[in-house]
Amino acid sequence: METWDEMELRHGIERANMVKRLTMRAHQNGLLRQPFMAPMSEFEKIVGAMALSNGVTVEDLRGPDRRHDICEVRFKVWAALRAANYSYPHIGRYFRRDHTTILSGLKKIDAYEKIGAYERKES
Repeated sequence: METWDEMELRHGIERANMVKRLTMRAHQNGLLRQPFMAPMSEFEKIVGAMALSNGVTVEDLRGPDRRHDICEVRFKVWAALRAANYSYPHIGRYFRRDHTTILSGLKKIDAYEKIGAYERKES
């Protein structure tokens, strides 16, 4: 059974996540000029910008969701981070995954791009 303090903490986290989602949607719909963001590292800026431009949240990318649309964006973010010279272990720690998972995802995105799978899906 959940204690009162645990319930309050859980509700606080849920409210914070809801505010993030609503702020992102407002920004995407042109209701906000710039989304509110705390100061971020270059790493977080890359992840945030790619998440925003693809219509997903950073938490979607960091979470366990394995839907194709989320995985596609996640793999592209990993590729962008590798292009910016971040290591597999660094990327893995941020995304709560092993570095070999990052390597595997990058191989998949390479294979998909070679056969044009993403381009066909969009057209």
